[in-house]
Amino acid sequence: MPRATVMSGSIRRTGGSVGSKAFLPRVITAAPDYTAYPSDVSKYLKDVIRRREEALMFKLLPTAQLMDQAVLQAQSAYELIVQQEAFEFLQICHKRKEVEAKRREQECAKMNKEKMEEQKRQHKEEMAQKRYDVAAMAKQTETEIREKLKTLMSLQPKLNMVAAVMAQLQDPASDCALVGALMMEEKQLQKALKSDARYSKSKTAETDGGAVPYWWKQCVCSSFNVSAMLRQEPHRASIVDVSFATKTVADKKVIVVKDGEGNIVAWAHTRSGPDPNALAEAYLAAKPEVPELPVKAYRGVLWPKEDAADVMRKAKAAKSPTADILPEVITVLSYNEMSSSEMSKKDVAVVGEATS
Repeated sequence: MPRATVMSGSIRRTGGSVGSKAFLPRVITAAPDYTAYPSDVSKYLKDVIRRREEALMFKLLPTAQLMDQAVLQAQSAYELIVQQEAFEFLQICHKRKEVEAKRREQECAKMNKEKMEEQKRQHKEEMAQKRYDVAAMAKQTETEIREKLKTLMSLQPKLNMVAAVMAQLQDPASDCALVGALMMEEKQLQKALKSDARYSKSKTAETDGGAVPYWWKQCVCSSFNVSAMLRQEPHRASIVDVSFATKTVADKKVIVVKDGEGNIVAWAHTRSGPDPNALAEAYLAAKPEVPELPVKAYRGVLWPKEDAADVMRKAKAAKSPTADILPEVITVLSYNEMSSSEMSKKDVAVVGEATS
């Protein structure tokens, strides 16, 4: 893993105090390939990495202050020696100058003591200000992260996404890949939700749910992808079109999960609408087969939380025409320890309408 690099140059001081910043080295930490991201993401990554380097410089400040104090102490000792030599010379030359030399010696000692006390006071104020600045930058960054990833956070409320991102941003050895990946996922999700909003204007929106079934698919994919990113897994969920006869365009779009090599390891149908039981009956009547997808990877039919409850309640009734769908009803897409979160149609509608 890359380590933080400290660059410094020799500094000569001939008198006075210029502050511990004269000894403060420049800190360079690991950085991502900014060209791999859009300009706004790249610009933000540069900004947060600069803040991280400021925070690391804060850790080096006490050492710089000690060096500054050591220089002043050496300078003070030298000035005392000069005054003592002058005093001895004056004793030889003229006894009358002894009192004046002692007075100067005392003044010099007093002045140096005052300088030392003043320097300590300045260092204390500098440390307090730097501590405040670092805390303020961290708080500002956290607020920005919450704003930039607010859609993804609403899809995975139980995962401490902000804490994971902040931990990576504050780690000098990290390349900030997580925050970059999450920001890209956020942008892609918002773009997809805006694009699918057109289905709400269709003539059949009241009977087929409009854009909500499409938004539901997008939200499931992003929710799963956030879970995978936080676990540092290469798996990603996406929507693909499959070939089977149906009058509902949304039914041709299924969710697949691919591993890092592009192999499909899980997939599921999705259904959502004003009448979930009618959708369940239609699903059982059509028995959609998808030969291009692996049978062993099939997970079932994904439903929003309230739709799943309605379908399961109807399927469990005596002589229910939808009893066969009961084993296939799921509310989350999962693979290994990665999983999307349960969502209601209201949750999905709020997310979709907020971005469109």
